[in-house]
Amino acid sequence: YKPVQNKPIVAFQIVNGEVRDVTSIVPQDIPAGYEFTNDKHYITNEPIPPKREYPRTGGIGMLPFYLIGCMMMGGVLLYTRKHP
Repeated sequence: YKPVQNKPIVAFQIVNGEVRDVTSIVPQDIPAGYEFTNDKHYITNEPIPPKREYPRTGGIGMLPFYLIGCMMMGGVLLYTRKHP
């Protein structure tokens, strides 16, 4: 998703712990990322496609990796038994 950069919608001053001079600074034009329909508005998001796609494996696709791992572990086990 596109990053959202929030901008303040009100301006105010805090003097001795009191909030003063609260004013709205919302622009009157339609802000980016909004659409107005039937006097209602909603936020729209445009997804950003991933930079790369990683292969998806599972089930039978994992079998070669399991077999290679088991063969390597078996080889290490045999080697350590013959060469203590």
